[in-house]
This record gives sequence, structure tokens and C-alpha cells, in this order.
Amino acid sequence: METDRIIKNVARFRDVEKYSFIVEYVPPIIRPPLKGQDVLAVPPLDVYVHIPDCPYICDFCSFYKVRKMTDGQRDRYIGALGKEIGLYITQTNLGQRPISTLFFGGGTPTRLTPTQFSVLMGILRGKLRFSRGIEITVESTPDTLSNEILSAMKQEGVNRLSIGVQDFNDDVLEARKRGHTGKEAMDAFQRARRGYGFDRINIDLIYRLPKQSPENWRKNLDIIAGLRPDYVTLYHLRKERRTVLGKLDESHFPTKEQAIEMYVNALEFLVGLGYTQISANQFAKPGKEFVQQENKWHLGSELLGLGISAYSCFNGYSYRNIGKFGGTDTIDDYIKKVESGCLPIESGEKLTPLDEMCRFAVFAIKTSGINRPDGGIDKRLFRQRFGLPVEFVFPEVLEKLKKDELIEETGTHIRLTLPGLVIAEEAAAMFYSDEIRKRLREKNDLFGRGGL
Repeated sequence: METDRIIKNVARFRDVEKYSFIVEYVPPIIRPPLKGQDVLAVPPLDVYVHIPDCPYICDFCSFYKVRKMTDGQRDRYIGALGKEIGLYITQTNLGQRPISTLFFGGGTPTRLTPTQFSVLMGILRGKLRFSRGIEITVESTPDTLSNEILSAMKQEGVNRLSIGVQDFNDDVLEARKRGHTGKEAMDAFQRARRGYGFDRINIDLIYRLPKQSPENWRKNLDIIAGLRPDYVTLYHLRKERRTVLGKLDESHFPTKEQAIEMYVNALEFLVGLGYTQISANQFAKPGKEFVQQENKWHLGSELLGLGISAYSCFNGYSYRNIGKFGGTDTIDDYIKKVESGCLPIESGEKLTPLDEMCRFAVFAIKTSGINRPDGGIDKRLFRQRFGLPVEFVFPEVLEKLKKDELIEETGTHIRLTLPGLVIAEEAAAMFYSDEIRKRLREKNDLFGRGGL
């Protein structure tokens, strides 16, 4: 009989003494104690604010910017930023989430007047929950670091300053039509440090610019050794196709072999000075790490971008606001959008579980450093976050990177070797999903920025 067959097949699985219903997961008998405030806690969030105003337009820059906005334009833009935050607060849990870091990028945020900067900080403090000990970073150029804006930033709680020097050699700066000399850049650093007490200062340098060579690049390193900033960022020049430099032929630039030499020399020099390599292109004094970068790259945290062209990974979506470099959207378009009650989002998509894992791996592998033991992909954190070993999700990628001697494994981390650090962006792009790579091939673009 059918009943007899069923009994024979399944009765051995039933223990009537222990039988129960399953109504919860994780099973309650193995769960640890939990406090009510743990259930009510909301995760912290990092915030980026884009200020598009610039004193001049650099021919290598592909970020959205506007040359010399008027005071009135800046005032309207600041008001629109407040309205954009308000839209998020009324429709999400943004108002409840502690803000652990705040970054003003651009553009050149120090083009704001001291009063405008204070007004903007007042809006942000009034609408957002700043964490105790929040990291507040402001990008700047040497020529916009007046005593007045330095004082205003200090008074408003800015505790990290980033100075876009790019190069200390005057012939390189003049060719790029920068608004400062090498000496003026050094003077701006010293005023910020000694005059206003900024004790977390980053200096940006770019290598592979026209007129650079491994020989004059060494001058930059010698100056860094004298200034000893708390953080140094080395950017390989990106020849974005919509920029002026992107249209020049290769004869104007150092060769890629020379660029590699410049990078490796700088890496070894900075590590020799006692800096920790925090990521492929970033170096920090001990205790002077860039927290927003660590949260986004090493931990895979969310980031909310505000302002024209800002990008976000928030609420399960990856998206960008209107204002693509080289596009037709203007600041007025951004302002009209938020004033009409709409978030100014241009493009984006909901992340799948695989997208989330790829995003984590792409950024985490870039946190490798030759003297950073916890750099790269944290295997335990990956498994804790996604429930799967990273080796199970990316077996072919890891095998290829190992074969090419671009990564090394420890018991706890997967990180780039020195050759891997040289081509960190190419290595990171290997963690893109098959679907993303397919879509990029159709655009003939390896990284997917498309000149943004």
C-alpha cells in the first residue's frame, strides 16, 4: 500500500520526543542574549557633498565643475543641497542614521566664502545626526586656502584637509595652468598646519602629467619628506576622453614604463619614511587613516552623495545624480529638480546579491598595501557579510590573479602583491560580474566610467 511505502521511507526521520514546529530562524535555543537598543540601532552612514565651483578648469579633470560661480549661484546651490537632504529625510531613515564621516569634494569647496561654508555646515548639522568624533574632510587647492576660509573651517569642526597640489615643479604646474606655484603650495600647507592647527592633511599628487619625468618626480618626493603631510595620495593620470589632455597623443606624456617607475619609486620612498600603504595609491601616517575611504573600500559601507553629479550606494541601489561631465545638465537643472520635490537622480540600478559581493571585492582588493597586514579582502568579513567564502564566489578570478602573481593569500586576507598594486584598477575590475563585463564590452569600456 502507498501508506506503507511512505512509512518505510520517512518514519526513520521522525523523533516524536523531539518533534516541533519551525517558526523562527535563527533557532531561538542557540541565539545569544540581545538588548533592545541593539534592535533599534541603525547603521552609520558616510556622506559626500559635491561643490562644483572652481577657480579655473584643469585640463586633466573629468569631474563636474563650473568656473567661478557667483556668490548668488553658490547661495542658491547651498539652498538646493538643503532641499535634497530634506527629500531623503522625509522618505528614508536618513534622519535617524548617525553620520560617521562627511566629505566635501568638487570642484573646489574652498571657493565658498567663510559665511557660505558656515551656512552649509549649519544646514547639515540641523538636518543630519553627526556622530561624536565625526571625520569632516574638505578638498582644496593651495590658491584658495585663504586665512579666512581656514579659520572658518576650523571653527566649523573640519578636522581633515585635502590639498590638491598635483606637482611641486613650476614648469609642470604652469603647463597645466594651475593657479599656484610649488612654493605657494608649500606655504599653504604650512599655514594650515602651523597657523590653524590642522593635524590631518592630505596632499594629492598626479604622475604621468606632461613635462614630468622620473627625475623631476623625485623633487616631489623630497618635498613630501620635508613637509611630512599626514596622508599622501598618488593619482595615475587618467586620460578621460572628454578632457583636453585626453585628446593629446602619447608623445606628450611620460611612457607607461616611466609612470610605473615613478609609482614604484614613490611607494618605496613613502614606506621608507614610515607611511603605511593604505591602498594602492594612498599612504598614511599611523593613526591618520582616511576613515570615509576605509568605510567605503575596506568595509563595503554605504555612501550617500549629495549635490550635482554626486554618486551613491544607498538603500540597496547604486546611482548617480544628474550632472555628467561633458553632458548638458546644468546647476540650474539640479536646483529645479530638487525644488520640484524630486531627487535629482540620473541613472542607477538596484544591486543584486552578486552585485553586493562584487562591489565588496572590487573595493576591498584596492586596500592592499605592501606594509599593511590587514589590507585587501578580509575573508572572515566577506563570509560574515554574505554567508559564502570569497574563494567560492570568485574561484576563476583568484586562480588567474595567483597565476599571474598579482595576489597573495594569508589565512585571513587576499591582497595584491607589488606587481598587483601597480595595476590595482585592472586587477579590481576582474571582480566585476560576468553580466557587468558583458555590458561593458558592448560599450568598449574596461572600467565603466565612460569619461565621467
